[in-house]
Amino acid sequence: HRHHHPRVRPGYGIELRLGSARTRDFRDPAIPTRHPLRCSLIPDRRSTRSTLMSNQTHDHDRLMLERATRRALRGHGEAEPNPSVGCVIADADGRVVGEGRTRHPGGPHAEIEAIRGAGAAARGGTAWVTLEPCNHHGKTPPCVDAIIAAGIARVVVGSPESNDFASGGMARLREAGIEVVLRPDVDS
Repeated sequence: HRHHHPRVRPGYGIELRLGSARTRDFRDPAIPTRHPLRCSLIPDRRSTRSTLMSNQTHDHDRLMLERATRRALRGHGEAEPNPSVGCVIADADGRVVGEGRTRHPGGPHAEIEAIRGAGAAARGGTAWVTLEPCNHHGKTPPCVDAIIAAGIARVVVGSPESNDFASGGMARLREAGIEVVLRPDVDS
């Protein structure tokens, strides 16, 4: 049977009440429907615009981390002994402007490739990275330095770094005033 998925306007919640066989869809009260429930908008202070935006952002973060994971898997094994990492960067308006993956050891990490692709458009944007950005000097400089220098405002991380030598990237980004979100619920 057919379901109605009404839009929710900021500042309103959804109240479902049992109705007759001829109930109305609140998006257009003039149109009768056969749906057994009546949906009506009611003011609800608990359901705010920020909550709605947070849910949309949460889902978008999942999609973008999955995209970064697919990018990382394209080079699976190529980066050994380093992990395969993927990164996607969107500008401040949400348009994807750079993507990258970690390649051969000693080569640029995923974040560096994505920042190079994004250029100045990375400023104020969001980066989705499958693994916490490195915070150490090895064969390459720390990725956190490049993220900070690029002016990225928000970083979403799929997995924390388990290697103590390379960890600390999320804390360093937060210290630099960058919003950091850890999403271990996404298989990255």
